[in-house]
Amino acid sequence: MTAFVDRTIQEVRLLPRAEQEALFRALLEIVTPIKENIIRRSPGVIGGRARIRDLRIPVSLIVSWYNAGWSDQNILDN
Repeated sequence: MTAFVDRTIQEVRLLPRAEQEALFRALLEIVTPIKENIIRRSPGVIGGRARIRDLRIPVSLIVSWYNAGWSDQNILDN
């Protein structure tokens, strides 16, 4: 994560619970259309697994790279 994201997370943790929940709902409204536009699932394409739109890159593969400790730049480079 970037320093900005780390600082933002620290600030959000200091907010009252109701404000955290309101922020989460607002972020969800922003992220949901992005997710729907980027992540696709179609029968017959990589076995119906979730993938990056217009590509045959399974979301599970990207998650496994993160779990293996790959940096964002490593993932983008590969």
